[in-house]
Amino acid sequence: MTEKKKPDFDPGDVSDIYDKLSAHSFALQAFGVLLRSSDLSDFADRALAEQVHPQKNLGAANLRWGLSQIIELYLAHQESILSEHLDEYYKTDAVFIRDARNTLSFVEQRGFVSREVAVNRLRKAVKILEIVIDRGGDLMDKALELKDICLKHITQLIGK
Repeated sequence: MTEKKKPDFDPGDVSDIYDKLSAHSFALQAFGVLLRSSDLSDFADRALAEQVHPQKNLGAANLRWGLSQIIELYLAHQESILSEHLDEYYKTDAVFIRDARNTLSFVEQRGFVSREVAVNRLRKAVKILEIVIDRGGDLMDKALELKDICLKHITQLIGK
């Protein structure tokens, strides 16, 4: 049985998902605001409310609170969906390449506190670039090029 290759993650997917979830979130937030300001006394148990606190209709307040909790749970669920996709995005070759470029830029601008810190960050970038190279995707050539540059900087910084 042949193993199916997982399709490459498209960063545009995150944008699409975010747009869809944002539209739902705004609608739910608006609904939550309406619930908090509504009078649900027609749905509350009046006899119980009068026994507990005659001046306030606690039954209606409890209903509003319960309905707003449903909305908040749904919004939290949407946020977890988006977080999963963002986590997947942060593990893509494009992000790894971007991070390696940022490290190289920082090294070239002498932005690190010490040579040791710069060398450690470059070594970390090399490891991440090796992941991209091992995956053999479209950015493999760019990863090889950046890895060579990182290794040259490491050699220069440690003086060998």
